Amino acid sequence: MEGGVYPRGGSGEIAKMLIATIERNSPVNRVLIRANVRSLLSNEGDEKINGVEVKVRDKFVSIFCKKGVISSAGYHNTMKYLVPKQIASKYYPDDSLKEFEKLKQSAGFVMATIGIDASNVEIDAVNSNTWNIPVDMSGDLFGPMEEYFRDPLSQSWRKTPAFITFPSLKDQSYKFESTGQIPATTTCQMLLMADYEWFENFKGSSASEREAGYLRMKELWKQRCLEIFLHYFPKAAGHVAVCDISTPLTIENYLNGERHLISSIFYCFLLITILFHCMHRISWRSRGS
Repeated sequence: MEGGVYPRGGSGEIAKMLIATIERNSPVNRVLIRANVRSLLSNEGDEKINGVEVKVRDKFVSIFCKKGVISSAGYHNTMKYLVPKQIASKYYPDDSLKEFEKLKQSAGFVMATIGIDASNVEIDAVNSNTWNIPVDMSGDLFGPMEEYFRDPLSQSWRKTPAFITFPSLKDQSYKFESTGQIPATTTCQMLLMADYEWFENFKGSSASEREAGYLRMKELWKQRCLEIFLHYFPKAAGHVAVCDISTPLTIENYLNGERHLISSIFYCFLLITILFHCMHRISWRSRGS
């Protein structure tokens, strides 16, 4: 809650260390990226999942394992698309699957990536996270959240659940080591809770349709993001060099996650965090080291 730091060189260093450990553990171990998983595998007549079929370059390859498969694709994607139908239907008959598909997925988010042509010192930004959490006078969160999800852009920015962080402040190698001085630029990232359905009508639309509707909607979200951002960091006014908006459609497109699904852990963490604030009846901006 009070912020944190990345390894020197950025969060990608975590992946590099994990990959090195995995591949060092066995000469046959490999970490594949951009390898779409088409299905999970099992022996005929066996209910145990023992491998995955993935696309490597222009062909599909079957990879078998000794102990099992861990899926992080989410329950919906795993059961609907990856588990062999003969196994899925045994544990989840057709009528159960139909009921399951009616379940609403977790909320996603609108993300703003902001580039600032000023140092963090100039705009009073610190290495901590800022939370804009809507609560009423009694400290209740659920009423304001329901209002927000009914009509998000008609609400005041104060009723918009938002999270602000500064990635450039969390990487010590970026902060000081490259020049020995505080950098003259700062990066910021914002997340605003959002439903996939708000953007679904633009899915698969042509460039002209996006120009008329989708880009206009993104502009409205951009203004909302900047409204919140400049409230907490007023000294950044006049220093916003770029503000790029991503929607649940962006997440779905680039991360290949159906209906914006990227990480159930993220949504659970966000919900737990919000509930923590609600229980303590606090709406605050955290500061830390």
